[in-house]
Amino acid sequence: MLIFSLFTITLQLGECKVVPFPETPTYFEVNILDIYTKENIPNSYIVIEIEKIYLGKKYYSKYRISLFSFPQKISFPLNYVSLVKITAHAEGYKPSEPFIYTIPENPPKEGLLFEHTFYLEPLPERELKILVTDNTSKPLSKAYIELFCEAENKTYKGYTNEKGIFSLSTRFETSRIKVVKWGYEVYKRRIKIPYNQTEFKIALSPLERIVKKVVFEVKDAETKEPIEGVKISYISDYGVISGVTNKSGIAILENIPDVRQIVRVEKEGYVKLEFWTKAPEVDHISLELTKEIEKGTEKEKTPFEIWIWLVAIAIAAVAYGYRKRS
Repeated sequence: MLIFSLFTITLQLGECKVVPFPETPTYFEVNILDIYTKENIPNSYIVIEIEKIYLGKKYYSKYRISLFSFPQKISFPLNYVSLVKITAHAEGYKPSEPFIYTIPENPPKEGLLFEHTFYLEPLPERELKILVTDNTSKPLSKAYIELFCEAENKTYKGYTNEKGIFSLSTRFETSRIKVVKWGYEVYKRRIKIPYNQTEFKIALSPLERIVKKVVFEVKDAETKEPIEGVKISYISDYGVISGVTNKSGIAILENIPDVRQIVRVEKEGYVKLEFWTKAPEVDHISLELTKEIEKGTEKEKTPFEIWIWLVAIAIAAVAYGYRKRS
């Protein structure tokens, strides 16, 4: 069980400030459960409002504390504190009713002050529309959307309709989204859409450059002869653009987007090439492939042969050192 003695966030004069909340011998325990499943709710937090009386005047402060274990112990200093009000929160759930604890006149100097379990009710799902447009606000149809909702560990996938809209039903707010549309830059963000918001707009920027045509010429690095059947692939969020060399070692790839992507060049019997790059600046690229070393040939040394070589080198080094000393 974790004791939370920490740095918390306090709201003062409209600003968020991080202040030390020192570990103390007094503490309280809280637990947050789903009202229906009676299971703990991950990524939940509590908001603590504290009333202090000092020299006859009342002072108020507010803290937000995320919970990392259940139930969680939270260190709590009692200096001048007269009242504590706690509410529990979690994304996709209604906030709890406040729990109020009044500090007794003679509070304990150490140990548990109080414990409380909050039961949160899930919010109803709302219909959420994601509108995808270009930078002139023109709707983009057939844009691929992949939205991963962190709180429910679920991925929504699909395409925008003719009005540029992708719809889903969810009660959660935070997610990671990827939008892919050919001819436009890929949109990747972590977004938060408030529960009371039912539409979210994404504007895509056009790609700066698309290479219409690239000719690849592949030869054997040793013989300098053309290699037939070499597969060349550009792999990006847009998918895979690939081609295979003919008898002349030529392959033609078209419409390569100018984005960071993987290039893979492969043929059985040859060492595979794979690297990150953007679209080429030239329309003709020459490549040379090296044949793989066959097992059991003189070109490849077995582990036993390597061990023999190491032993021989070690013996030679010892002998050299002995002769030098003598």
